[in-house]
Amino acid sequence: DFRVLKDRVKEALAEIDHCDLNQVDAFRTANPTSENIAAYLYRELACRLNTDRHRVARVSVHETPETVSTYWE
Repeated sequence: DFRVLKDRVKEALAEIDHCDLNQVDAFRTANPTSENIAAYLYRELACRLNTDRHRVARVSVHETPETVSTYWE
């Protein structure tokens, strides 16, 4: 259900959007690079979305149209 997906992504992004990422608990000990942001979002979304029927496969964070960081486990 894309509505559920959209809502969970919105929730995860709300925790870091328009914030000083260095003040977000997840980034107090890790530099908020695009690679670390992708890993953070992967973990957050996996907690919110993974079930026996579906799983988060990967998360990509684009810095520019040409640069992207992708995280998966």
